[in-house]
Amino acid sequence: MGGCGSIQKCLGQPYCGRISFQIGWANLLVTILSMGFLVFSYIKRKEINYLSLFLIGLLLLSVLMMHNQSAFIWEKVSLLQYTQFPWRFLSIAIFSTSLLGGYVILVSPRKYKIWIIGGIT
Repeated sequence: MGGCGSIQKCLGQPYCGRISFQIGWANLLVTILSMGFLVFSYIKRKEINYLSLFLIGLLLLSVLMMHNQSAFIWEKVSLLQYTQFPWRFLSIAIFSTSLLGGYVILVSPRKYKIWIIGGIT
């Protein structure tokens, strides 16, 4: 199947050929921050932002579909054969982390926003 093959290759190893198949450290940072804000908002205010929860699930699903361990899913679901290449799920992962980045900026305290924006750009 192609794809990343391992988590290390998805995150920081040199890219394959001419196209980078990496998720990126900034996207990983945004994901961790958004998960932290989700847990904090649930503990503090007992509320869940379902959109960000959906985006985190979509991100995890797209990373799973890029990984070699999902080969059995690619073989069982015939509709996925039209996708042809597992790394096409990378666009879904990047799009969901960009929306999660907006969520992180929205819910972060005012005094830390400039540091968070600088850290993820």
